[in-house]
Amino acid sequence: MNISDFRSTLDQHKRGFITQDQFRAALENGFDVSLTDDQFISFLDHVPLDKNGAIRYTDFMAQFDTR
Repeated sequence: MNISDFRSTLDQHKRGFITQDQFRAALENGFDVSLTDDQFISFLDHVPLDKNGAIRYTDFMAQFDTR
């Protein structure tokens, strides 16, 4: 999986967000990133979450905008 496939693969219903479980699965399976539970929780401290704890794709990706 590459970054351009990230949204279309995970947010198939086009809701604008993905769950923490979906996000972790994408990191571990799609990008071959292995994280312990503590590492993932720490990582989430740097990820924009909505009030329900979901990851909003556009807010997350905006962190990587180089324009």
